[in-house]
Amino acid sequence: MRATFYLCSAILLGFSVNAFSQGQPVHFVGCNLSEGKSMADVMEYAEKWRAALEPNDPYEAWIMTPTFTNDPNTPDFYWVGAWESMSVMGKGWDAYQANEKAAAVDREFQGSVTCDSNTLWSSTQIKEN
Repeated sequence: MRATFYLCSAILLGFSVNAFSQGQPVHFVGCNLSEGKSMADVMEYAEKWRAALEPNDPYEAWIMTPTFTNDPNTPDFYWVGAWESMSVMGKGWDAYQANEKAAAVDREFQGSVTCDSNTLWSSTQIKEN
């Protein structure tokens, strides 16, 4: 019985490690607005940022704002980005770091927000729409 338990545990661990390594990377950045700034400033930045990206950039992005929460420390918004795979993410980071137009937009936006939460998750789709 014990051997069966360990065998099943090893199989499940193998599947979970495999699922993690093949998951879609999703990046969450939690930010708060600086004094005198608003979500309109964030959306203006997002428009300039999008225009600075390469035409076929494989990055998907969302700005998420809380509708309700029981946590008083919830950020004003989350910037959420995703790629189809870890290798695409790596190539995307490299291309973004080399993109002078994007760097200029980022410099212009500095000081508008404070982003204290920065997390990369691996997601596995369990149901399609």
